Amino acid sequence: MPETPRHDRARSAERRATQRLPGGTRIFASIDGETMPVRDIGPGGICIVTRRFNTGSTHLMELHLQRQHLAVMIEIVSRSDDVTLHARFIDPTAQLQLALQSCC
Repeated sequence: MPETPRHDRARSAERRATQRLPGGTRIFASIDGETMPVRDIGPGGICIVTRRFNTGSTHLMELHLQRQHLAVMIEIVSRSDDVTLHARFIDPTAQLQLALQSCC
């Protein structure tokens, strides 16, 4: 039996409700003037790298995505290690949803 490609195995193990796009040099996120790396992003939320925020807190995040500067409220929902935070978008704008559909 042929081996399943690695990316297909990873996709089948995905637990998120929506697919995410890996972060990269085209996606920037900042909260309170602190720019942070984006691990991944999708229609439901974002994974960022920072030690600064607590689970349950909400923040205004600025995103540079698809050559657009966007603002969205997020809620930190979990932490997978000391520096990796998972957040959901709170009432994302139509402009953000469109930008995410274009890239994800």
